Amino acid sequence: MNTDTYMEEFDEEFENDDYIILDCPVCGEETDFAILKNPPEAVVQCVECGHTMRITLKEPKSCMVKAIISHGSESIPAKIELIEGEMIRVGDFLVAEAGEETYNVEVLSIEENNARR
Repeated sequence: MNTDTYMEEFDEEFENDDYIILDCPVCGEETDFAILKNPPEAVVQCVECGHTMRITLKEPKSCMVKAIISHGSESIPAKIELIEGEMIRVGDFLVAEAGEETYNVEVLSIEENNARR
């Protein structure tokens, strides 16, 4: 078995429990890999060329960001959990937590250091 070792992060690249999208060092392209041995010390095989390699998958870090939920004249302070490196844009839909309640919200503006972006 031809194996290489790589470090990758869990993210939206997991299409399901059996496949992950990675760059294949043999094909030179981003392609599906079948997971032959489950994470964190996974063995994966390229579905295009059959190249097999070992990878270490690590759980991504998350952080909570402040959010304001506005509904009419009412504003509710809330928090949204984001994955490190995740890009959000105006128009995205996210889940916000305010106390025991959860809300599906649309991003209408983004502020950084009290300045709108």
